[in-house]
Amino acid sequence: MFEIEKSLKNGITIENDMLKNATEKINNYHKIAKNAILGISLILSEIASKPKEYLERSGFSTIADYAEECFGYKKAYTYKLIKISKFIKLVDSEGEQLSIEYLIDDNKLIDLVEKNKSLKIESITDTDGFEFSPSQMLELIPLTSEQINEHLKELDSSLTCKEIRAIVKDIINPPVETTATVSDTEENTDTEENTKSEIVMTDNDRILQMLEICATLENVEIKEKIINVFQKSLKIMEK
Repeated sequence: MFEIEKSLKNGITIENDMLKNATEKINNYHKIAKNAILGISLILSEIASKPKEYLERSGFSTIADYAEECFGYKKAYTYKLIKISKFIKLVDSEGEQLSIEYLIDDNKLIDLVEKNKSLKIESITDTDGFEFSPSQMLELIPLTSEQINEHLKELDSSLTCKEIRAIVKDIINPPVETTATVSDTEENTDTEENTKSEIVMTDNDRILQMLEICATLENVEIKEKIINVFQKSLKIMEK
């Protein structure tokens, strides 16, 4: 329901004139359909950003209720349309950004035409200048504008939504590289073995260690008895 395919990419050239004409017509319909989705996205986003102004005394408590009742949109679809609006803007024929009122108010549009200008809906493009589809934009939602600009070469519009989703996941949570060289492994092993060989305790050392622990006991009577036993053991070992 959401996907609108883009026009020819990847350097495809059609020599057959009949097929070329048919392809251009299909692409024109694609553009009309896509612009319709983008325009709806902008308008729904405008309503969602001003619920008091738009929904007060309308009989609708939420924008989801409004969209479902009037257009049959499911709640999830409505919010998807609203989310992708962050990648869309309305501009005039000179590239100046316009408010969404120009999509809603016909009088605004008439004023624009009288100034010999037209409006255009622009959306995010890849490094080749090809626009992302609405479904692809949805996959980009978790990223900030800075992250998108930084990784735009990887986020190509020719990729599938699944491929874009995987790239976005890696951008948000970069995979941790844990590469150890042979020399590093050998060095760690040698260090562990040397440490083990260095720490060799005698029975005398162990008894002294236990005496230190016993010295921390709070019960004086038990502490004295245990210490007495260990002291006797040390005397026996000295013989």
